[in-house]
Formats: sequence, C-alpha cells, structure tokens
Amino acid sequence: MVGRHALPALLAIAVGSAMLAGTADTAAAESRGPLTLHTANGPYPPAPDTEPPTRPRHLMLFKRPFGPIVLKWGPSSDNFGVVAYDVYGIRHGRYRLIGHTSAHDRVFVDHHHVGCWTARYYLRARDAAGNVSHASNVVSYRPYWCE
Repeated sequence: MVGRHALPALLAIAVGSAMLAGTADTAAAESRGPLTLHTANGPYPPAPDTEPPTRPRHLMLFKRPFGPIVLKWGPSSDNFGVVAYDVYGIRHGRYRLIGHTSAHDRVFVDHHHVGCWTARYYLRARDAAGNVSHASNVVSYRPYWCE
C-alpha cells in the first residue's frame, strides 16, 4: 500500500543502509564528511544559495501630468527564485531605499515627487538567501516647467 507513510519508510531504509555501510569502517565514514542524500530535486540538504539574481532589465518610467511616477521593469532570474525588488530613489540629495515590491509585482508607484527637482530611480532584485543583484539601469524625470 502506498500512502503517506511510504516516503518516510523509504528514507529510513536509505538512511539506515547508508549508516550500516559506514559502521564497518568508522574512520573512512568520518573522512567522507556528513551524509548527503540525493533526491529527485537534488541533494539534501541543499547547498547554500550564494548566487545573486540577474539585474532587473528594462526599467521604464511613466508620468502623467499631475500624477504619480510609475516604474515598470522586466523580471530578474535566480537559481532559487527572486523574492523581492528593492527600489532606490533620490531623497535629500542621495540615493536611498524608498520601497519594495514582491517578485510578482514589477510595478512601483512613487507619490512623493513634488517640486522642481530631477527624480532618479534604480532597483535591485533580492532572493530568499539575501543575495542582491547588480543595479538596474537608472531612469529619471524632471518636470518640463522646471527648465
């Protein structure tokens, strides 16, 4: 009968046979290091994620008169998956983190651009392990009446 108890039994057999094979020569078993199981999804436990996502592509800025600034971009990719995008913009004369979006929401709306100053933005992709991509392209906007 294949049921919810079949997989633990198979793992116990696999782990048990690996342990039995290692007990005959404990010095050889210790020199091999920790036990790694190979599953259909790769080795277990998995190797740590040290690879950053690719840089976000094609950052674009959209602005209607008297409306907010809207940023849109293409997706990044990562070996384990992108979880968020960090949006940076100029605030008080230098770039600062001004917001985040989830990996699926590749749109950011900035309602804080007022006055006669040039708004500049870029973003970075982030994965679950905290690896951060290189910066995207920079986009900017300056109101036409400030020229």
